[in-house]
Amino acid sequence: MIENINFSCADLIKKSAKTICYFRKKKKQQEVTPAMIKGNQMAEKKTISELKEMRGTYNIDNLLIHYTFDEIQKKNNKIVLIEHKNIEDESDVEEWYVNYSLLQVALYRALLEINPSKEYFTAKFFRKEGFNTNYIKIENEKIKSILYIGDKKYKVKINSAHEIVNFYITKAKATFDYDSAIEWDVKWKFKEWDYLKRYISYKLI
Repeated sequence: MIENINFSCADLIKKSAKTICYFRKKKKQQEVTPAMIKGNQMAEKKTISELKEMRGTYNIDNLLIHYTFDEIQKKNNKIVLIEHKNIEDESDVEEWYVNYSLLQVALYRALLEINPSKEYFTAKFFRKEGFNTNYIKIENEKIKSILYIGDKKYKVKINSAHEIVNFYITKAKATFDYDSAIEWDVKWKFKEWDYLKRYISYKLI
């Protein structure tokens, strides 16, 4: 029986293939930094819905790809998927950070579209902090994706869920060994946005 391999979507977006490979082979977890804790705390404060830190998993070829929405708002027959990014100074936000935040929102939305499982539960780490377990099944509702970076608000759309997801599935498979991971990084490191932006549209609202 082939063992399932777990992937964090956030890692696939933010980390190099070599780094992901290293942490898996060493069976290490990235340390939680004060900035990460503060970011989670700020996101929690900004949410208005009970549906916070809602996690889904896409299972393909024994890859378990996990992704978590900071917040899901349900309004009648519409679902709003929200990602909060905490920043100290809006004037100091670099373009690459905005681009990769947009990629993250686009990938999560793409996974929601193609994932046969439409069920989302409160993430385990959030439950361990004492929060209640919530559940939502997203099926026939209209969906909107929103990215908050400080006080700026972006509406994000995608035009090819499969192209976006397949790109990151290929990256995930490249992390199985160092040689393929390094090969991936040589080809794609710092170039993912330039390739994938053709499948994403966004605007400030």
